[in-house]
Parts: sequence; C-alpha cells; structure tokens
Amino acid sequence: MVMEIAASLRKSEDRIRVGSKYDGGYVISKTDLQDSDCLLSFGVSDDWSFEKEFSELNPKVHIHAYDYSVSIFVFIRMSLGAIPRILLRKIDMYEFVRRVSLPFRYFWFFKGDIVHFREKVTSPVYQKLDVSIDAIFSRIESNLIFLKMDIEGSEYRVLEEIVSYSERVIGMVIEFHDIDFLEDKFLECLTNLSTRYDIIHVHGNNYGPFSTIKKFPNVVEITFSRRGSHENETDVLFSPTSGLDAPNNPKAEDYIFEIYSSFLK
Repeated sequence: MVMEIAASLRKSEDRIRVGSKYDGGYVISKTDLQDSDCLLSFGVSDDWSFEKEFSELNPKVHIHAYDYSVSIFVFIRMSLGAIPRILLRKIDMYEFVRRVSLPFRYFWFFKGDIVHFREKVTSPVYQKLDVSIDAIFSRIESNLIFLKMDIEGSEYRVLEEIVSYSERVIGMVIEFHDIDFLEDKFLECLTNLSTRYDIIHVHGNNYGPFSTIKKFPNVVEITFSRRGSHENETDVLFSPTSGLDAPNNPKAEDYIFEIYSSFLK
C-alpha cells in the first residue's frame, strides 16, 4: 500500500517542528510558515500549542480556528471538574494545573486576529453548527494560507473542495485517520493533492494502531507544500525524523516506517 502513494516525496531543508513536543505538534516548512499571512486551523480541542507557536514565529498571521466541540464554557466545566479529580488522585498535578488554566489560556489567546469559530468543518452541510469549505474561505481574503487539519476522519469529506482552493493555500499539514479501512479513499486524496503539492514530511501517530501487514500506521500526519517549492528529490521518506519527530504518545515507542516514491515518477 505504501508504494501507491501518488506524490513526489522531497526533502525539505527548512522543516521545523511547531507546537507541542508530543501530540499536537507538527513538522512543517519554515518557509511556508514565514510566507503565510493566514492560518486556517481545523480542529483545536484543548491544545492550541501549534497555533500559538505559529503566531509567535509569524506575528503578522491571522488565525481562523474551527472546532465545534469546545468553547469557554466547556473549558470552565473542565476546570471545575479537575478539582474532585485531583482530590481523588485520578489526575496528577501537571494535568490539574493544565485543566484549571484552560479558560484563562483560551480567553487570552483567542482574541483580535485570532478567532475561534464554534463550527464543524464538514461536507455536505446538514446541521446548524456545520460549516462548508466555501463559507470558510469566503471569510478570508488571503492568498497565502497555511492549513492545519485534524478533524478525526472528516478530512476525507472536505479535501476535494480544499483542492479547489489550492491557488490560495501554500502549504498544509493533515492528520489522516482510519487508513486501515479507508485505504482507497486515503490514496485517492493523496493522488488529488499530488497534482499541486509535494509531500515534505510524514509521521505516524502512535495513539493509533500499526499494521504489520501493510507496514503503515492507521493514523498518519502528512505535510504538504506547493510543488516546486522544495528541491533535493529523494526516493524514500523515512519516519520518524531525528530532531524533528517525537511520539504522539510519549509512553510508547514511535512508529518506524518508510514511503517509496521512485516508481511514481
């Protein structure tokens, strides 16, 4: 299966890790980060370390973040709920402090040019909280957009529409889920993206299982950059990359695998 990824894999000498050292951090092109003036973030949950560091490294960037599952009220409930959990020793002090501080960190970060939309990115739109890709792009004027997407399987629903906006998106990092039973859809998405983007980084998420038959993780983070932006073509892309990658779950070993692309050229 890994041999069928329809994309030209290239090394990127300017790769940089942004965000958490573990889950929530991603490896992207430093050039794409610096060139962008808008970050679209699909999927925030309770960890916006990627968005925070992105804005620190590129202060001019505007951020539109989408996640229907969280809000200031959700974080207040999480904060209050941490009190009995620490008393019952169900969480440690680090997790207690993290949860208690959530409402304050949320209020401090999401303001001004950094906006959180409590909407669900999906296609087609059925419910009140659903939002379409067309609606999202209509809210911004930028033609230098970087996209981060971690929406738990809904990426397959919206990628075709995102490709239609490729002239405005200079790079992206996407977490693909459920590859074990959505292999054909996964490869189709990569085929569509490969007409406009190079894959410059791949990392397996070790919170998901690893197929010993396919020799490929069930959840994988893939970074894309516009075709022609990176040189030093290589036949094989290895994961993890020393100095950049770390296991999403620090209590387990990172997945080791490789992707071949030579037969695709």
